Amino acid sequence: MIGSGPAYRTRRAQANYLAGNAKVYDGAFDYDLVNSWEQIDRLQPFTMNFHAFYTPAPTTWLFAQGDLETAIGLQVAIVPTLVQIIMRASASNSIVVNFPLSEPINGYNSLIITYDGSSNANGLNVYLNSVQLSRSIVVNALSSSIISIDYTDLLIGQRSFGNPTQRFSGRIKIYEVINRVATAGEIAGASMKGSFRGAGISHASGQYRLAVDFDKVDGQAPTTFAGTPTYTITPFGGATYVPYL
Repeated sequence: MIGSGPAYRTRRAQANYLAGNAKVYDGAFDYDLVNSWEQIDRLQPFTMNFHAFYTPAPTTWLFAQGDLETAIGLQVAIVPTLVQIIMRASASNSIVVNFPLSEPINGYNSLIITYDGSSNANGLNVYLNSVQLSRSIVVNALSSSIISIDYTDLLIGQRSFGNPTQRFSGRIKIYEVINRVATAGEIAGASMKGSFRGAGISHASGQYRLAVDFDKVDGQAPTTFAGTPTYTITPFGGATYVPYL
């Protein structure tokens, strides 16, 4: 059911957090959190879609499950010259794959990541505006679970709780996670429309692990969390959170 499941919360450093129907991340203080999200493990396929405005930065962490400080979890980072994906159970038990970029990601783009659940680096693919990027495997040795029992929250725009550096800089309109590998047609459609919902994958289909759309979010007054303004987003505020079914 849309809107049920773990709480979705966004931590803001500034009061005006919307611009151009997207949510602004300042690269220093801003990030989103889904409490006790059902984490993705190494044998579970997925597709992630990020429709966002990217501001080139030395390193900006787009997505983190678990916590890189404990060497457990799934992380997506954007460096000026590449997209990097890490699936890690430990330092020696992991997948690390780089997807080189011909130039830094800048402005609004569609970034789609697929994983086939094979525990193999060759099962990861990245598409920038529906164009598949080449793969450069750094480590391909994942053989056990990447589920973290200590850090169960999903982070958008932050690397980890233990090291709040290299946060996302830019704006996000839509991000989604579905529980399978999207087809080529769905990837092309989502790249053009901005979302998998726009490409025809219904929120009622049971395929979504997460779907947040800021395209129609209205401003709201913040509460206080850890000394900074915090906004709790609900479907009634314009964003849609769909739990994994």
